[in-house]
Formats: sequence, structure tokens, C-alpha cells
Amino acid sequence: MKRTSLGVISLSNSFLRHLRTAEVCRRIAPLQLAGRIEDYLVKEFMQFVFRKSKGCRFCEANLGRQLEQRVDIAFIRGGPGREEVVEALIEAKYLRNRGHRSGSDHDKYDEIWSTLSDLRRQLRLHPRRQHGKRRVKIRARTVRVYGLVFASYARKAVDPDHKKEFFAKILKDANELNLQYHDLPKPYLRSACEDYPITVLGERWKVSLRGGLWRPRERAPKSQ
Repeated sequence: MKRTSLGVISLSNSFLRHLRTAEVCRRIAPLQLAGRIEDYLVKEFMQFVFRKSKGCRFCEANLGRQLEQRVDIAFIRGGPGREEVVEALIEAKYLRNRGHRSGSDHDKYDEIWSTLSDLRRQLRLHPRRQHGKRRVKIRARTVRVYGLVFASYARKAVDPDHKKEFFAKILKDANELNLQYHDLPKPYLRSACEDYPITVLGERWKVSLRGGLWRPRERAPKSQ
């Protein structure tokens, strides 16, 4: 396996394609209705990285000591006779509309701005040579910390569909907060599953999941 296939960008893109498979959508869809699943998706990503890299990359969760920013995912590389170092840092965020089973549509957008503001703050981290008792040797030349963003939308099958509005609001707020897709000038969310049908306790639902690998924008967009 070529080394270039083991980077954060390549592995995150492969992971989003992994989420599109029928088996994974079928497994994750009911969880989207059960509550916030950020931690579950993080663990799924960590396991995927390990399997996809055939053990050449390993992820540690919640890296950081007291008084340090605790980072959700750290990419570790090393090997027999070689020091294990942190080559990439990732903060994960999970956004959902409040129309999930336990919520109301009336306040479905309340958490978007605050969640993305928190992500922007986290992505400003300038890791020192050591973080969480590990030596840091960031592989990327320009990005110190990536943001792995997941957005979930759920609605009853009989209810109006505001999915387009919901995802547009996320991208609008992210753009105003100077966040962008890793290789695009603006934020973007790739589709994992769209309007996946599921019946829970006799009620029919449709759920969607999108994701993307984001980073801070170096410069604010020019005004039109």
C-alpha cells in the first residue's frame, strides 16, 4: 500500500464512501433516531482507519493531559524500533436537527452556530512538540488540526422535508465562521445516506447523514 493512501484526507474520503454502503446505513440509521452518535461515529472511523491501513495507522481518542486541549482523534504512526509519533489531529463534531424522536422542529437550528463556533476554536490549536505525552510531528504542511464534521437529518415520513434548509444553514454558518472543506474554498458536506427509510415503534421515518473533513480558512472570503 502506498504511503499516500494512509493520510487523513484519503482515509476520511474512504470513510465517507464506507458510510454510503447499504449495510452501514442500515446499522447507523436507527442510532440517528436514538440520540447523538458523535462518539459512535468517531469509534467507527478509528476502526475503519485501522482496518483500511492494515494496522499501519492507529488512532487514539481524547488525546491530551490536564490543562491541554483534549483532541478527539490522534493519528499515530510508528513501528518496531521506531518512536510512535502523532502525525495528525482531528476534532469531531456532530450536528442534527431537533426533529429527531425526542426533539421538536421549532428549535432545530439552535445548536448549529454554537457547535461550529466551538469547532473553530478547537481548530486554532497550535500543538507543541509534545501533546498528551506523545511527540507531535504533524504530517500536513498547512493544517494543524482537521475537523471531521457529521450532520444528521431525520423526519417522520409524513412531515414536510426541510433537509435542504437544514444543511444549507450549516454551510452558511460554517462559511461565516471561516471554515472550509479541506480542498475547497468553502465548507461542503458529502452525502453518506439520503432519506433512508426506517420504521421505529410503528412510525415511518426518513434519515440522512452527511459528512466532511474541514479546516480553518486562512483568509476570510472577499466581500462581493
